[in-house]
Amino acid sequence: MSFQLILPFFPEELRALLLDPSISDLMINGTTGVFADRGGVVEHIALSTPYSNERLQAAIERVARILGQDLTCQNPILSTRLPDGSRVAVVGPPSSINGPTLTVRKFNRWYTSDELVEAGSLAGCVRDAAVNLIARRKNGIISGGTGSGKSTLMKALLDHVPLHERLVVFLLTLSRISRRTRCLCSRAHPAFRRWKSNN
Repeated sequence: MSFQLILPFFPEELRALLLDPSISDLMINGTTGVFADRGGVVEHIALSTPYSNERLQAAIERVARILGQDLTCQNPILSTRLPDGSRVAVVGPPSSINGPTLTVRKFNRWYTSDELVEAGSLAGCVRDAAVNLIARRKNGIISGGTGSGKSTLMKALLDHVPLHERLVVFLLTLSRISRRTRCLCSRAHPAFRRWKSNN
C-alpha cells in the first residue's frame, strides 16, 4: 500500500485517519486543526494529542524527501502523488502563514464507465456519445471544480481508446492515468509551468 511510505512520519491518530476508507481527503491545516472529507462533508477532527507545527513541518519534509523532492523556504510548495495515485499537496513557510499544511486526496479505486453509469454519476447516453467521439478521434475537454471527478471520468473514458493506439499524456502532477501498457505519462517541467503562467 502506498500509504506505508508516509505512515511512519505521523502519530498514531493521523495514521488511522490516513487508512480510514471512509475519508477521501485529509487536511492538516497548521494551527487551525485537522479536517476530513467523508462523503462530501468536511468535518473537524479533534486530536487527543496536540500536533504542533514543528512536528508537522518535520513530517512533511520527510514526506517530500521520500517522494524525491525537497521542501525548503525557497521551494515551499509540493504537489505530487503516491504510487497508487493518491495526491499529496504541501505548503510550507513562508507561503503558509498559519503554519505548514498537508492535504492527502486518496485514490481509493479505479472506476469503469459502466460503473459510473450504474452509480448514476454519468448518464449512459453521455458516456456513449463520448465513446463515439473517442472512436472517431475527436478532441474533447473535461472540466470541473476541485473534487468533481475530472480524473475519474478521464480514466474511465481512456479505457475506451483502442488498444492498438498509443497514449501520450502530459500532467502537471504526475499520476497513473491509464492501466494500459502503451500509455506514456510525462510530468510537465517546472520551466513549462512558468512559461504557461506568463502566457
